[in-house]
Amino acid sequence: MANLIEKNEISIPKYIKSELNFIEKGIVSHNIDGELYFIFKNSNAEISYYDDLDEILLDFDPILRDEFPSVRMIIRFFDKNSEIFNTDYYFSIESEEEVNHLYSLCSSKNMNIIIYDDKKPICIKFALSKDDIVKINKIIEEIDSWFDKLGSFKDN
Repeated sequence: MANLIEKNEISIPKYIKSELNFIEKGIVSHNIDGELYFIFKNSNAEISYYDDLDEILLDFDPILRDEFPSVRMIIRFFDKNSEIFNTDYYFSIESEEEVNHLYSLCSSKNMNIIIYDDKKPICIKFALSKDDIVKINKIIEEIDSWFDKLGSFKDN
């Protein structure tokens, strides 16, 4: 489980705000000043869920197929007593940027989440556990192995 490190307001670059205007609800990932952030845009009612967060738990599910290969990251949110809710984020492994985000998540050892609303975006930073890092490394190894196999098929 990843533990809460800090929670504070954050300024989001204009180009990301513009992108967020095109989606009603969802998660996007971006590198901002060299750090990876997962930006959650939800309804105002759902934003209140994030007030009492203490921990998150990450699970990964590789979806390695010929069309639209991806890695599903399941994010489970907990308060002090129980799971509040969960959500999914998909890394498209056909996108170099998305694969780099997966590597960045592992190397940073933190999960940075921005809860976006127009008034005051809040950044919540979690320290990833050793188990989380091991899970991410395992997924990266699976992806690398899958790409190696694809390369050998293309060479024949």
